[in-house]
Amino acid sequence: MRRPLRLLLLLTGLLALASAPWFSWPDPAPPRVVLSASAAGELSVGAAVVDLAVPYPVPVAGYAPPRPEVDRAVRPLRARAVVLEQGPVTFGLVSLEVMNMPGDIAAEIQARAGLTEAWVVPTHTHSSFGAYDRSRFGQLFNVGRFQEAARRALVEGALEALRRARAGAAPAEVEVAHGESALAVGRTGNAADPRLTRVRFTRAGAQVAQWLVLAAHPTLVSRTPLALDPDYPGAVAADGPTLVLQGAMGDASASGPSVEAFAQRVTRAFDALTPEVLAAPRLGVARVEVTLPAPDATRMVPWPFGRAGYNFACLVAPQTAPVGALRLGPLSLLALPGEMSFASARALEHDGARVLSLVGSYIGYVEPAEVVALSGGESPHQYYGGTLVQTLRGGTEAALAAATPGAGR
Repeated sequence: MRRPLRLLLLLTGLLALASAPWFSWPDPAPPRVVLSASAAGELSVGAAVVDLAVPYPVPVAGYAPPRPEVDRAVRPLRARAVVLEQGPVTFGLVSLEVMNMPGDIAAEIQARAGLTEAWVVPTHTHSSFGAYDRSRFGQLFNVGRFQEAARRALVEGALEALRRARAGAAPAEVEVAHGESALAVGRTGNAADPRLTRVRFTRAGAQVAQWLVLAAHPTLVSRTPLALDPDYPGAVAADGPTLVLQGAMGDASASGPSVEAFAQRVTRAFDALTPEVLAAPRLGVARVEVTLPAPDATRMVPWPFGRAGYNFACLVAPQTAPVGALRLGPLSLLALPGEMSFASARALEHDGARVLSLVGSYIGYVEPAEVVALSGGESPHQYYGGTLVQTLRGGTEAALAAATPGAGR
């Protein structure tokens, strides 16, 4: 009887120690514009595709441990980049076929790319390689034990793709098309985002590159694959500079029996859109830093562990996050660092803008306050408090204003 009592006392003491007020969160702060630039004139565009140097054997990312380790890929994992140049402004968008994007990796790529601004975007495939995240949280819950070679593969692959894209930049035209298609189903009973946006860059009538924005988790590959697989974004892009970008995908799952079948549906849906040529579009970019609200672990752990969960979140969760805006003529895109739900995207998409998820950092799922209050949607997995969307809204408003041509500084 003494041993169970001692164990109980020990566990109680450990819980009390873990629940002590060890950490506090920064006070709220207004969004801070860290970059603002715009230009007019002839638009040049370049694109490139680079194979990532995957350091086999490597763990498969995307799901909780145990994670399988593999030594090959079904098709190459790639970095795809598009660079826009107008006057003194250079903007790069690089897509990496991995699950998420740690903020320190994105920041290093931005700093070394030599561009005015660069957005680093994962395709969010759950069957690519892991081991690239230095953070304890990322290693435990997302990508497995850190390997410097895996991180280096992402950084160097992205930089090489951006370098080649910029080197090949030449005058080009822009087409934009919008539409809807039932490519995804809601994961939590709510409607999935059906919207499609295609941005196509052409030169003398030939395609240079394209951005395809849709909302659908790339989780069509088995949770225990025998080889790495870029999932449907890789199948849609094939060998070309097609960047598959996730919109409000936080609560959207791809509705298809296989990677290839869904990729064919995606291609047909985008090919059916009617494009509009943008005449002499002006380019504007901005980046804003927002101070995130305090973490809230009460939805993720039993109530006795709420304070301990808060302490852990304070230890590992980012305190700030980047929010970006791109204006290209009438097209406006917002770069958000989380898995945005359809409801949160609708709360953030003002002034005709379209949300992109997972850009430049990773802050988990994002739901609006009214959904969080009911523990609905994906909010049981949301790291931060119910004011997260309100905080991000302040960032998107500041970013769009700063990206408006004529607002550059």
